[in-house]
Amino acid sequence: WISKARFDYILGRQNHPDHYREILFLKRDYWLIRDYVNASGAHQIKTWLHFDSNLEPLRGNDHALRVVKENAALNVATFAERGEWVRESGWVSHCYGKREEAPVFAFSLPSNGSAELITFLLPETALAGVKPEVREFEALGGRAFEVNFNGKHDIILLRGKSPSQVETARFASDFDFVWLRFANEQARRPEELVLIGGST
Repeated sequence: WISKARFDYILGRQNHPDHYREILFLKRDYWLIRDYVNASGAHQIKTWLHFDSNLEPLRGNDHALRVVKENAALNVATFAERGEWVRESGWVSHCYGKREEAPVFAFSLPSNGSAELITFLLPETALAGVKPEVREFEALGGRAFEVNFNGKHDIILLRGKSPSQVETARFASDFDFVWLRFANEQARRPEELVLIGGST
Protein backbone atom coordinates (compact mmCIF):
# COMPACT_ATOMS: atom_id res chain seq x y z
CA TRP A 1 0.00 0.00 0.00
CA ILE A 2 1.42 3.38 -1.05
CA SER A 3 -0.35 6.65 -0.26
CA LYS A 4 0.94 9.95 -1.66
CA ALA A 5 -0.52 13.39 -2.32
CA ARG A 6 -1.19 12.55 -5.99
CA PHE A 7 -2.18 8.87 -5.83
CA ASP A 8 -3.06 5.84 -3.73
CA TYR A 9 -1.94 2.36 -4.76
CA ILE A 10 -2.71 -1.02 -3.27
CA LEU A 11 -1.80 -4.59 -4.21
CA GLY A 12 -3.73 -7.46 -2.63
CA ARG A 13 -3.31 -11.19 -3.17
CA GLN A 14 -5.40 -14.31 -2.50
CA ASN A 15 -3.79 -17.72 -2.94
CA HIS A 16 -6.87 -19.94 -3.46
CA PRO A 17 -7.27 -19.42 -6.40
CA ASP A 18 -4.13 -17.44 -7.13
CA HIS A 19 -5.65 -14.00 -7.66
CA TYR A 20 -4.23 -10.55 -7.20
CA ARG A 21 -5.75 -7.10 -7.58
CA GLU A 22 -3.97 -3.78 -8.00
CA ILE A 23 -5.80 -0.47 -7.64
CA LEU A 24 -4.32 2.87 -8.65
CA PHE A 25 -6.38 5.90 -7.61
CA LEU A 26 -5.21 9.07 -9.31
CA LYS A 27 -6.61 11.64 -6.93
CA ARG A 28 -8.92 14.22 -8.52
CA ASP A 29 -9.04 12.03 -11.64
CA TYR A 30 -9.94 8.32 -11.91
CA TRP A 31 -9.30 4.71 -10.79
CA LEU A 32 -7.58 1.83 -12.56
CA ILE A 33 -8.15 -1.74 -11.33
CA ARG A 34 -6.03 -4.65 -12.53
CA ASP A 35 -7.18 -8.21 -11.74
CA TYR A 36 -5.04 -11.24 -12.55
CA VAL A 37 -6.24 -14.82 -12.03
CA ASN A 38 -3.70 -17.62 -12.38
CA ALA A 39 -5.59 -20.84 -13.02
CA SER A 40 -5.54 -23.93 -15.21
CA GLY A 41 -8.30 -25.57 -17.19
CA ALA A 42 -11.57 -24.13 -18.43
CA HIS A 43 -13.48 -21.85 -16.04
CA GLN A 44 -15.63 -18.72 -15.89
CA ILE A 45 -14.26 -15.53 -14.33
CA LYS A 46 -16.54 -12.78 -13.02
CA THR A 47 -16.07 -9.43 -11.36
CA TRP A 48 -19.09 -7.54 -10.01
CA LEU A 49 -20.13 -3.90 -9.62
CA HIS A 50 -23.06 -3.22 -7.27
CA PHE A 51 -25.21 -0.12 -7.79
CA ASP A 52 -27.84 1.72 -5.74
CA SER A 53 -31.52 0.93 -6.32
CA ASN A 54 -32.19 4.32 -7.96
CA LEU A 55 -29.52 3.82 -10.67
CA GLU A 56 -29.71 1.90 -13.92
CA PRO A 57 -26.35 1.65 -15.69
CA LEU A 58 -26.41 1.80 -19.48
CA ARG A 59 -24.46 -0.85 -21.35
CA GLY A 60 -22.48 0.46 -24.32
CA ASN A 61 -20.29 -1.97 -26.21
CA ASP A 62 -19.04 -5.23 -24.64
CA HIS A 63 -16.60 -3.56 -22.27
CA ALA A 64 -18.32 -0.30 -21.27
CA LEU A 65 -20.97 0.85 -18.78
CA ARG A 66 -22.21 4.38 -18.12
CA VAL A 67 -24.01 5.42 -14.93
CA VAL A 68 -25.72 8.81 -14.96
CA LYS A 69 -27.19 10.72 -12.02
CA GLU A 70 -28.11 14.42 -12.14
CA ASN A 71 -25.05 16.35 -13.44
CA ALA A 72 -22.52 13.56 -13.07
CA ALA A 73 -21.70 10.24 -14.70
CA LEU A 74 -19.37 7.32 -14.12
CA ASN A 75 -17.87 5.62 -17.18
CA VAL A 76 -16.70 2.04 -16.61
CA ALA A 77 -14.46 0.43 -19.24
CA THR A 78 -13.17 -3.13 -18.81
CA PHE A 79 -10.63 -4.77 -21.09
CA ALA A 80 -10.30 -8.57 -21.32
CA GLU A 81 -10.50 -11.05 -24.17
CA ARG A 82 -14.03 -12.34 -24.90
CA GLY A 83 -15.59 -10.66 -21.86
CA GLU A 84 -18.92 -8.86 -21.57
CA TRP A 85 -21.10 -7.10 -18.98
CA VAL A 86 -24.15 -9.06 -17.83
CA ARG A 87 -26.94 -7.54 -15.70
CA GLU A 88 -27.91 -9.46 -12.55
CA SER A 89 -30.23 -8.70 -9.64
CA GLY A 90 -28.94 -7.80 -6.22
CA TRP A 91 -30.04 -6.03 -3.07
CA VAL A 92 -29.24 -2.84 -1.20
CA SER A 93 -30.25 -1.79 2.31
CA HIS A 94 -30.75 1.88 3.18
CA CYS A 95 -31.81 1.11 6.74
CA TYR A 96 -31.68 -1.83 9.15
CA GLY A 97 -34.14 -4.63 8.40
CA LYS A 98 -35.20 -3.40 4.95
CA ARG A 99 -33.85 -4.15 1.53
CA GLU A 100 -34.56 -3.08 -2.04
CA GLU A 101 -33.74 -4.74 -5.31
CA ALA A 102 -30.76 -3.09 -6.99
CA PRO A 103 -28.80 -3.66 -10.21
CA VAL A 104 -25.57 -5.63 -10.24
CA PHE A 105 -23.39 -5.84 -13.33
CA ALA A 106 -20.96 -8.72 -13.70
CA PHE A 107 -18.11 -8.67 -16.19
CA SER A 108 -17.95 -12.31 -17.22
CA LEU A 109 -15.41 -14.09 -19.39
CA PRO A 110 -14.64 -17.69 -20.23
CA SER A 111 -11.01 -18.63 -19.70
CA ASN A 112 -8.84 -21.64 -20.35
CA GLY A 113 -5.93 -20.76 -18.11
CA SER A 114 -4.78 -17.46 -16.63
CA ALA A 115 -6.67 -14.24 -17.33
CA GLU A 116 -6.23 -10.51 -16.75
CA LEU A 117 -8.94 -7.83 -16.52
CA ILE A 118 -8.20 -4.10 -16.61
CA THR A 119 -11.02 -1.81 -15.46
CA PHE A 120 -11.13 2.00 -15.58
CA LEU A 121 -13.60 4.00 -13.45
CA LEU A 122 -13.76 7.45 -15.07
CA PRO A 123 -15.99 10.06 -13.41
CA GLU A 124 -17.49 12.80 -15.53
CA THR A 125 -19.20 16.05 -14.55
CA ALA A 126 -21.23 18.51 -16.60
CA LEU A 127 -18.43 21.03 -16.00
CA ALA A 128 -15.89 18.86 -17.84
CA GLY A 129 -17.95 19.00 -21.02
CA VAL A 130 -16.12 16.09 -22.69
CA LYS A 131 -16.77 12.40 -22.11
CA PRO A 132 -13.63 10.50 -21.02
CA GLU A 133 -12.22 8.03 -23.53
CA VAL A 134 -9.94 5.03 -23.02
CA ARG A 135 -8.45 2.63 -25.55
CA GLU A 136 -5.87 -0.14 -25.49
CA PHE A 137 -2.97 -0.01 -27.93
CA GLU A 138 -0.20 -2.40 -28.93
CA ALA A 139 2.51 -3.28 -26.42
CA LEU A 140 5.09 -6.04 -26.09
CA GLY A 141 5.64 -7.64 -22.67
CA GLY A 142 2.54 -6.09 -21.14
CA ARG A 143 -0.41 -3.83 -21.88
CA ALA A 144 -0.74 -0.16 -22.80
CA PHE A 145 -3.66 2.29 -22.67
CA GLU A 146 -4.42 5.87 -23.71
CA VAL A 147 -6.89 7.88 -21.62
CA ASN A 148 -8.27 11.26 -22.67
CA PHE A 149 -9.64 12.80 -19.48
CA ASN A 150 -10.67 16.41 -18.73
CA GLY A 151 -8.60 17.77 -21.62
CA LYS A 152 -5.44 15.81 -20.69
CA HIS A 153 -3.84 12.82 -22.43
CA ASP A 154 -2.60 9.94 -20.25
CA ILE A 155 -0.52 6.88 -21.13
CA ILE A 156 -0.57 3.80 -18.88
CA LEU A 157 1.88 0.90 -19.20
CA LEU A 158 1.37 -2.35 -17.28
CA ARG A 159 4.24 -4.81 -17.33
CA GLY A 160 3.36 -8.48 -17.83
CA LYS A 161 4.17 -11.19 -15.30
CA SER A 162 7.25 -12.74 -16.91
CA PRO A 163 8.86 -10.26 -19.35
CA SER A 164 11.56 -7.96 -18.05
CA GLN A 165 9.94 -4.87 -19.58
CA VAL A 166 6.92 -3.50 -21.42
CA GLU A 167 7.53 -1.76 -24.77
CA THR A 168 5.47 0.40 -27.11
CA ALA A 169 6.54 2.33 -30.20
CA ARG A 170 7.26 5.33 -27.96
CA PHE A 171 8.09 3.97 -24.48
CA ALA A 172 9.93 1.12 -22.76
CA SER A 173 9.99 0.44 -19.03
CA ASP A 174 10.66 -2.30 -16.48
CA PHE A 175 8.22 -0.74 -13.97
CA ASP A 176 5.13 -2.78 -13.08
CA PHE A 177 2.93 0.32 -13.35
CA VAL A 178 3.63 3.50 -15.36
CA TRP A 179 1.26 6.49 -15.58
CA LEU A 180 2.25 9.49 -17.72
CA ARG A 181 0.17 12.67 -18.09
CA PHE A 182 0.58 14.95 -21.10
CA ALA A 183 -1.03 18.34 -21.78
CA ASN A 184 -2.51 16.90 -25.02
CA GLU A 185 -1.94 14.16 -27.60
CA GLN A 186 0.77 16.14 -29.42
CA ALA A 187 2.87 16.92 -26.32
CA ARG A 188 6.22 15.10 -26.19
CA ARG A 189 7.15 15.67 -22.53
CA PRO A 190 4.94 14.52 -19.62
CA GLU A 191 3.65 16.99 -17.03
CA GLU A 192 3.36 14.29 -14.34
CA LEU A 193 4.30 10.64 -13.86
CA VAL A 194 3.79 7.80 -11.41
CA LEU A 195 6.20 4.83 -11.46
CA ILE A 196 5.69 1.75 -9.27
CA GLY A 197 7.85 -1.36 -8.90
CA GLY A 198 10.84 -0.94 -11.20
CA SER A 199 14.00 1.04 -11.93
CA THR A 200 14.20 2.12 -15.61
